[in-house]
Amino acid sequence: MVGTVADPDNAPDGRQRKLESMPVTKRSVAFDGEVAREAAERAGERGFSRFVNDAVAQRLQALRVAELYADYESRNGPVPESIKNDVAVEWEAASTVRE
Repeated sequence: MVGTVADPDNAPDGRQRKLESMPVTKRSVAFDGEVAREAAERAGERGFSRFVNDAVAQRLQALRVAELYADYESRNGPVPESIKNDVAVEWEAASTVRE
């Protein structure tokens, strides 16, 4: 089923946010019971679809990055360890929570 959605949803910081109208496709999926329980608990009463959508979007992004990385290496050879180390340092710095 394809339609549009424009429902409020909870942002991770607890604020309400309004979803822009976007095309949606309804799917039926099966979950491990414990995964479904924790996801529903974390997502809240009205946020389960958004939570699942965001999780799938993150996984797809990770797969695309892995494909780009593999493509780069197939064309240019392995990324030097020094560059990997520099990236790891930058990643850690960017991931640090600042107060």
